[in-house]
Amino acid sequence: MIQNSRRCVLETVEIAPAVVVLGSRYDITCDYVVSQLLSHSITYLRLNTEDLPQFAISVEPSNRVMQGQTEGFSFLVAPCHLRAVLFRRPIFLRESENVFRPPEIQLARIHWASFMRSFMMFEECRWMNHPAATYKAENKAVQLAVAESLGA
Repeated sequence: MIQNSRRCVLETVEIAPAVVVLGSRYDITCDYVVSQLLSHSITYLRLNTEDLPQFAISVEPSNRVMQGQTEGFSFLVAPCHLRAVLFRRPIFLRESENVFRPPEIQLARIHWASFMRSFMMFEECRWMNHPAATYKAENKAVQLAVAESLGA
């Protein structure tokens, strides 16, 4: 924050992260990864499922660029800066089927999932838990087919 003699002016912080961490506010593993990134002075962006509604985000697939901003903070994710993405279970926990969710909450969750998958356009960077591999590994039919091919 920059202060002058008459008023306080908020300075917008803009980053172009080398690492993006996609997770949850309550994920201790993400906390540890972030602490390690900080200790090595690596520029990072952590996006939590709970924080998406606070951001205005745009995606340009033809240029493979993603921009976002919230009050006092903006980011630009681009292949020329991005080295790695950690996809750390950035989904909502499964709930019992009898829990009613208002339509706006359901829509927000669908948009979050779609937004997370849009990071797959950054193919050149290193991925930890690539979404395609994660979703494939969670599929029971795929699990049984792999077990069969291994003789289990």
